Amino acid sequence: MEPINILLSDDKKETCDSIEKNLLIFLKKYDLTESDVDIRKTYTEHAYEHGCKCILDGFRPDVCIFDLVFNGYSGIDLYSFITNKLNGKEIRLCIYTGIERHEDKREEAELLASEAQGLITIVAKPNISEILNWFGDILEHEHHLERVVEEREEPFDLL
Repeated sequence: MEPINILLSDDKKETCDSIEKNLLIFLKKYDLTESDVDIRKTYTEHAYEHGCKCILDGFRPDVCIFDLVFNGYSGIDLYSFITNKLNGKEIRLCIYTGIERHEDKREEAELLASEAQGLITIVAKPNISEILNWFGDILEHEHHLERVVEEREEPFDLL
């Protein structure tokens, strides 16, 4: 299996690191390891510029998880740059966003998500479990992988 290429972009390094750690733990549920993914992170207020450079340097993401707004640019701007450069490659995008002061950017993201025929989803921070469920759907439906580790009920839930 070719590695699944993942691009994470946020203006905060801690957010990228947290998502990366959670994804790497989540992979184990599908009997995958770090060698089965290639995760690149672009962060700081220049996440857009660094993300563009990553693409220009040859990285071809299959999955993107972006913050909605970073220093005048948006995750939508970066996604548009990537899809234009990669000529129609289907790339899954999760916009991971908090309550934004930029209502116009959120509306733009929601409109794009509704037009993208399932390629784009929006998840509110801090719901990392929604991102993991979304990623699990990608692993199952697009990469035809099966979850090998089942969720277990907590023993105290049975009381």
